Amino acid sequence: MNAIDRLRNEGYSIGLLRIRYVRPFPPEEDISGWINGMRGGIIVFDRDYSAGMGGVLAGEINGLVPNNVSFEGVLAGLGGFDVSADEFKAIMRDFVDKTEREGLVRIRKYWYIPKIER
Repeated sequence: MNAIDRLRNEGYSIGLLRIRYVRPFPPEEDISGWINGMRGGIIVFDRDYSAGMGGVLAGEINGLVPNNVSFEGVLAGLGGFDVSADEFKAIMRDFVDKTEREGLVRIRKYWYIPKIER
């Protein structure tokens, strides 16, 4: 939430939907109602990967997102690496900027690999 609040303070109009479990998947009506209220785009952060498909949650959500809404599935935090608030903000800013610059963006699988300092 800290990163979301900081981005809002910077003027970004963003929200957060936190899904706490994937199975059983929450009712589609609940998620679709939230998705239909989105104007700019939807980005899904996944910590779970399905070989050949990308993020598990992104796959579920992608099927509910209308084709005229930008969507990006980000695989981050794999292998025990956490995503810091600053990294989260950078990924969100990049998505918003890309959507504003290019229009409709549909990326199912984007890997975020943090820089490891030794």
